Amino acid sequence: MDAYAQLIDDNDSLRALIQRWRSTPRNTAALLPDTARALRTTAAAKEEVLYPAIRRHDPDRGALIDDAKRTNAHVEGFLSAAQRLGPDGPGFLDQAHSAAAAADELLLHERRDLFPVLRGKSLRETELARIVDRFHTARAMHEDDVEPPARAAGRIGREGTH
Repeated sequence: MDAYAQLIDDNDSLRALIQRWRSTPRNTAALLPDTARALRTTAAAKEEVLYPAIRRHDPDRGALIDDAKRTNAHVEGFLSAAQRLGPDGPGFLDQAHSAAAAADELLLHERRDLFPVLRGKSLRETELARIVDRFHTARAMHEDDVEPPARAAGRIGREGTH
């Protein structure tokens, strides 16, 4: 699989996780920790590696990159609120679903408007492969940095167990 295909595959995998996460209230509660971690580590790695690479290769996309960063900040706000509220908190599903909707829209935006810059004629495949490798390395490093915020006690299972 070439580097661009890896990037698209990563994007599709995250979208699939988001779809599972928001599919039922039970999934929204149960998958919140894993989904929040995936969204946070991916956003941090993109802001560190991918967005600067896109800006370097197409400065005219700067406003789109700035929008992507703002959307990442909104997703973080929704995730933090959902985690503070916990599954039984008022507004939990609203906050979680807002995070999911914003993150999914961002992933579509990146695939349509940002990632194609990395496949442009000005960028050799070997350079793109280095960028994607740095992105994967940064995401793995951020996995250790992402600590989920303390969440309110709440029931996830039918029997009231976590």
